[in-house]
Parts: sequence; structure tokens; C-alpha cells
Amino acid sequence: MVELPLGVKLRPILIEQRDCPAYQYVTVIDDIDDGLPWYHDIWNFVESGEYPAEPSKKDQLALRR
Repeated sequence: MVELPLGVKLRPILIEQRDCPAYQYVTVIDDIDDGLPWYHDIWNFVESGEYPAEPSKKDQLALRR
């Protein structure tokens, strides 16, 4: 415990407990099921230098990196 001077206001810290590991929440967000593995765009870029259909500048940069 910590003693605080009178008049000091603290905001409570909210701690949530999840039912699933954090990585499952990330994978559930992307519900696109095109039948291709997750690394298909990367593989295609390495092999042929082609970007996926209609990539944004951010997507292009991520693939090059």
C-alpha cells in the first residue's frame, strides 16, 4: 500500500481478464477467407515482384520490407 497526501485524486486502473490469448483476438479480426495461406502476398512479391490487387502505399512498403 502507498500513503497519499490528502487532496490527491487517483484514477482507478481497470484490469480486464480475457478468455482467450491475445493473439487469438488479432486473428479473429481478419475474417477474410480466400483459401490462400497468410503469407501468399509475401511469397508472390518475392517470387514475381508483383503486389496484390489494389495495394495501398503502406501495403507496398510493408511487402518490400
